[in-house]
Amino acid sequence: MEFLYAPPGSAEQNACLPMLGVCFDEWKGDISRMPFVEESFIARTRDGRIAGHAGVMPMRICGGGRVLRVAGIASVGVHPEFRRLGIASGLCRLAAAWAAEHGYDLLALYTGFNRVYEVCGWRDYPVDSLTLENPRPAEKPGRSGPELTAAERSAIADWYETGPVFPGKVIREKKSFFHSWEQLFRSSDFSWHTGEGGYVLTYHGVLAEAGGTALSADLFSGVKTAFLSPEDPVVERLLAAGWRIAARSEARPACWGGENVMLRGVKNGSVPSGLFFSLADKF
Repeated sequence: MEFLYAPPGSAEQNACLPMLGVCFDEWKGDISRMPFVEESFIARTRDGRIAGHAGVMPMRICGGGRVLRVAGIASVGVHPEFRRLGIASGLCRLAAAWAAEHGYDLLALYTGFNRVYEVCGWRDYPVDSLTLENPRPAEKPGRSGPELTAAERSAIADWYETGPVFPGKVIREKKSFFHSWEQLFRSSDFSWHTGEGGYVLTYHGVLAEAGGTALSADLFSGVKTAFLSPEDPVVERLLAAGWRIAARSEARPACWGGENVMLRGVKNGSVPSGLFFSLADKF
């Protein structure tokens, strides 16, 4: 079994897509999601078969009074013929070694299956978060990113980048594979509600973030649930509008479908406390 690194867009990375289609239902019949990660780590048999894959999606977040470089682990899968051979653990260790070599501060992932990551040094991270519910939601669909005008996209980016900073806030790139404005506006998974003074972003019906100088209550009327950092000033606005707190500071919020955050420190094993991971930047 050969373990190797594959850069983004390479033939080796593209060759993993059929194998991932075997591992994950959402990949079956549709491999048009490329690029699905930025950096890939692959297990390959001597005769060239892809046995496993682990990917890294780089990002930068605010935390501990500075900007942290985070390597998000994603698209981890092993072909059924090669499971229980330690391949997933080997790939995750390879990704961790790559992150250390390239100066990352944290390794992070979402999962409902902890064991393979625990043996590689990841630990559950209790996210400081609030889940709120709208007592009187209205039927008011948002728009997808491609439906926004260029002026609206520019205003949203400005509102976000000049908005309050809290631990875990992502520093979005203008253009990259993931955690960028380009990717966010391209995705059909997100819905946008916009007004002259601000915007609201939802992910499968859950409020993931909001920003602006004059957020009107009407922008939130079509949203049923919100998942936010307790330090986000939007929380105060929602509570004043009659929203209620449904869950507080849970490691496994219900809106994640059973998934939870796991972290591993790269430098000295240290992990800052109080980080928040937004649904809008789920990696």
